[in-house]
Amino acid sequence: MKINDESTRELGWMFKEDESKLPPGLYHRLEVRLSNKATGDHFDPNLMTLPVTADGYKSGQLKITPATDRVSPKSALPGIVRLTDAIGKNVDIFTFGTAIALEKIDLADENETKNRRVTLSSCAPMFEVVPHTPEQFFATHFALMVARKSPEFGLTNHDPRCYVLNPQEACAGAIKSLMQHGLVYGIDEARLLSFIHKLIDANGIPIEKSFETMVDDRWINS
Repeated sequence: MKINDESTRELGWMFKEDESKLPPGLYHRLEVRLSNKATGDHFDPNLMTLPVTADGYKSGQLKITPATDRVSPKSALPGIVRLTDAIGKNVDIFTFGTAIALEKIDLADENETKNRRVTLSSCAPMFEVVPHTPEQFFATHFALMVARKSPEFGLTNHDPRCYVLNPQEACAGAIKSLMQHGLVYGIDEARLLSFIHKLIDANGIPIEKSFETMVDDRWINS
């Protein structure tokens, strides 16, 4: 995990802590340096892939590289943001929806002509997804929840994530859904509950409706 004690030039990517003092492992901001020239000293991402609204209530994938000059749309849907390096290694970050900002990095080294800094920021917590952790289970549950809801939209191929636009609502709804469906055998219940309580504290809004109920409400009124 990368924290903001060094620059993205030295780390490739890092979470940025802020004044909100979130619980350990949860953040509101991520900075990524995409470069076409790997340092070889650490993970050097040259591709970022994000889930976005592609056409109305459909979803697609936005790919950002060191050569990208502008991004559209400027926000991502809830789900996995994947960072990939030149040899195919991935780092996955889960967000409940995030704003996307892109800027060119001017460096003294003239041979490094293509560098971009991508900043993701959200009012809801984001976190790294590491195998065999509560974070991975939560992200997997979210993906399954969206997959279960998708067939209800029939031939329109609408993505349920498009109906929950506020990241804090998406977070609260996902927590409610997970609690309603119950825990899955094989997951350390104490660790999972600890992670869920951290999410609740970090998100800061009441848990009232499940993600599926929010989707239904917005589907009916759209």
